[in-house]
Amino acid sequence: MSSTENGGTSLHERVLVGALQVRTSRGPLTAEAVVLTQGCLHTPSPWPVGMPRRGNGGTGFPNAWRIAADHPT
Repeated sequence: MSSTENGGTSLHERVLVGALQVRTSRGPLTAEAVVLTQGCLHTPSPWPVGMPRRGNGGTGFPNAWRIAADHPT
């Protein structure tokens, strides 16, 4: 099933919107409240061996494009 079926929204988007609607019915909603209610922690993966650590500042998209092109999966 496509993530954009059902009116252009994914299940995750509909769940998030529903949770926000419930939360806002209890009072003001802050960005912090959204993160605390919907967020979860993830353990970072180790950096892949042989991948460049960093490019020039301010050029994130071109750097990501270059790395993806140089290291196809």
